[in-house]
Amino acid sequence: AVLDSETGASFGWNRVTSGRLAAEIAGDVVVEKKLVPITRFATDGLMARVIQDLRASGGLGRYAAVAQYPGFARAVGATIEELRLGLISAERIDEEAPGLAEMAVKYGTALASARLADGALLYEIATRRLKAGESHPWIGLPILVLDVAIESGAEAEFLAALMERAARTFATVPSGDERTAERLKTAGFAVEVASQ
Repeated sequence: AVLDSETGASFGWNRVTSGRLAAEIAGDVVVEKKLVPITRFATDGLMARVIQDLRASGGLGRYAAVAQYPGFARAVGATIEELRLGLISAERIDEEAPGLAEMAVKYGTALASARLADGALLYEIATRRLKAGESHPWIGLPILVLDVAIESGAEAEFLAALMERAARTFATVPSGDERTAERLKTAGFAVEVASQ
């Protein structure tokens, strides 16, 4: 932060990822609901337990033949995490990959029963708070997005809600990243693509 002693004006900035910002905004609700944010390592362990339960009940379907191999739980956990962040419904998953939807539903149930919050849930809570007009120290500030690739639908939805509440916004997009440019435009950012 910089303070001008003659005018009393100040300037400061905080560098934060969108995921971290979502976690900050969701923080009060996470504490109130007694949720615990989880890491990638914990996600792998939870998914291994889900797979073990499904194996015991015969619910793995076509995945039963490969479920015992090392790395399966990690691969399925990463896939389900991406699908949750992508805001893909269980019905849509079932259309494209029968059997995977049941693992996704069981994983969501396991998260809820253990009172755990993954990245998708943190984005959801933060987005809901923004859309509801709730206050938070980070809400209403000018936003500068520099060369960030928007990786998921949940992140794009969060940024759109954040932009609605921001004093001002400005974004830059890495050259050639048309997907992020479109997501920022959809979120309401004015985006200019620099010519090379």
